[in-house]
Amino acid sequence: NHPHDSICGCSIDTVHREMMTRFKSVEDLGLEVMEESLKHLVPFDDRASRDHRYLVLFNPSPFSRTEVTNADLSFYLQDVVVGLNPDVSVVPELPPVPGFVLLDSDGRDVPYQILRRAEGHDITKTRYNYPKQTSADTFSLLVDAHDIPPLGYKTLRVKRTERFPRYAPSVKAGKNFLENAHLRIEVNSRGEVRVKEKGSGMVCKGLNVFEDTGDVGDEYNYSYPLKDKTVRSNTTRAQVSLVEKGPLRAAIRIQTSMNIPCAASEDRKSRSKKTVSVRVTSIVSLTSYARAATFETTVVNTAKDHRLRVLFPTGIKTRVAHADSQFCVVARTQKRYDVRQFTIEHPARVAPMQRFVAVKNKRDAFVLFAYGLPEYELGADGRGTLALTLLRCVGLLAGEDLITRPGGRAGWHNETPDAQCLGTYTFRYAVLPCRAGEFDDRSRINEEAEKFHLPLLPVPRKNTEDLPAGKSYLELVPAALTISAIKESEEGRHLVVRVYNTTNETVEGVLRCGLHVERAWEARLDEQTVAETVVQSGDTVPIRVQPQGIKTIRLQTREGS
Repeated sequence: NHPHDSICGCSIDTVHREMMTRFKSVEDLGLEVMEESLKHLVPFDDRASRDHRYLVLFNPSPFSRTEVTNADLSFYLQDVVVGLNPDVSVVPELPPVPGFVLLDSDGRDVPYQILRRAEGHDITKTRYNYPKQTSADTFSLLVDAHDIPPLGYKTLRVKRTERFPRYAPSVKAGKNFLENAHLRIEVNSRGEVRVKEKGSGMVCKGLNVFEDTGDVGDEYNYSYPLKDKTVRSNTTRAQVSLVEKGPLRAAIRIQTSMNIPCAASEDRKSRSKKTVSVRVTSIVSLTSYARAATFETTVVNTAKDHRLRVLFPTGIKTRVAHADSQFCVVARTQKRYDVRQFTIEHPARVAPMQRFVAVKNKRDAFVLFAYGLPEYELGADGRGTLALTLLRCVGLLAGEDLITRPGGRAGWHNETPDAQCLGTYTFRYAVLPCRAGEFDDRSRINEEAEKFHLPLLPVPRKNTEDLPAGKSYLELVPAALTISAIKESEEGRHLVVRVYNTTNETVEGVLRCGLHVERAWEARLDEQTVAETVVQSGDTVPIRVQPQGIKTIRLQTREGS
């Protein structure tokens, strides 16, 4: 799936369908590897098959995390017989659980919020025997995850009770507003979102507006029709409603319909006069600890030959965007060009990003995180508007009449109807207003990026014996440094940890290991050692990373530690 024409979507429909199958296979295998790996880190008893007695929260980040996270728990109701065996009988089904609490290692009550409850099936997979299946009272929860150790875990005990506890709400909410200690979010009747960062007083308004334009390009290049038509979601009234008001999270749903030209005209020089309705539903949510406002947007696409983007007019006057990239944050200046001088291909106004893109001035910054959406554009409207591409819907592998590519075809002519992206799509993104200094320091930005892209891993356990209260395997200080790899060395003798510094200042930090470290070395990217480095107290390695630098450390840990 990674050859360059595959990874960027420049393929015929048959190739892309096979890629989706491979991606699903990789996802399934990866989840299984992760689950099996966690069994080595958090004790697992495959003989226990009744209630979940523990909820273990695993932190994949190299710093302590406090946030609201998702988890699933189940409570035993009845054995389920698999197979046709008339000699096997089961006891009557137990009643649903009347209540439960989550307790930390000190016996303190940990707040949670029930999202869904249902009677379903629970399967306990064993290492060597047939899986055990039961009928279960199942719960999907939000959990108050407080001080989860760096690259480690914290154990909560699950205890049945006679009734469900009640917790005071930590997020204020009304029909059109959400508020916690850091942010106030408001939604107006046109579906526009206003976010105020309470610490600095920074206000961004008109956010999460959807813009649709024509796209008569191909899988290689965006290209606008000669006579384009722009449609925006804030020209009509939206349906705004409070859909969640729990103790840990509140959410507002914004529903709108955009009347979009159904396709390009036959000559591809304009958009059709016939329109179709494209439904767009956004749920903006805020949790008790959140510094960022999170959006989940679902689009039911019924139109062809168009580009759908979501706009964030930040109010920050700048021509420079700061985009997260491989081992760095790239500052890109948005320039205007006289395109008549480009006879092969016009310079693209869109650009790539990894975890986030940001704009800033001397005082304020605005960071946009996006999950699996790598294309943004900084607008030239003077309002610091960031446009995030959601859908490009085209029907050709390689066209020959693109305004933005006057040099001709970039490949072979093939029709690609699947690339019109008809159907339902769901997107996740988040916005973080902050001080410019916080962005330049990177600590807060790295923490928020990790929280958005790498959620805590809930690990339910049915073990009858007590589990450890928690453990940290590796900590990196400060959070201005980013970890890119933790792996076994190629020859299998050492642990390799690679970090990088995206700031413009040298960063002094430490790696603190939960295993006993006997020796440590600085190494090159190919893992060849450069020089031995000091180990402090048997677990701490000082590191010094130059501006925009990469540092690779090899650790020799004590066998069995």
